[in-house]
Amino acid sequence: MWRKGVYIPQYPNKYKGSTTPIFRSQWEYRFMRFLDFNDKVLEWTSEEPLIPYHNPNTGTTWNYHPDFLVKMQSQLGLKIQLIEIKPLKQTMPPKSTGKRTTVLRETMMWNMNQAKWAAAKKYCDMRGWDFKILTEKDLFG
Repeated sequence: MWRKGVYIPQYPNKYKGSTTPIFRSQWEYRFMRFLDFNDKVLEWTSEEPLIPYHNPNTGTTWNYHPDFLVKMQSQLGLKIQLIEIKPLKQTMPPKSTGKRTTVLRETMMWNMNQAKWAAAKKYCDMRGWDFKILTEKDLFG
């Protein structure tokens, strides 16, 4: 089930975003609640930072807004993660079977996601952060 809306943090001192957090799926909503109520999470933002990437479908530069930036306390100290939440299906190359328009749409989405995630990984590597893509298997499995 897809839900969209504004999330009101119960611990607003932890939310450091420049805009009110908006969830675009039930999964994002549940993850926001996890961040909000988890004692190990020190700070979090939604759809920040802005990361430029080259969109291979258009040949132009676009901006990627990762779902979450999280600062948390781990056993090894402070850990910073950039997190994207996606359905498992969108993290795998599209199958070449099915309707031609569906295959084309899925291929374009795959190409764009790969470009976004490569830019995010590079952005994180330069800062000593981790980049993670979480799917339903990670969130509910």
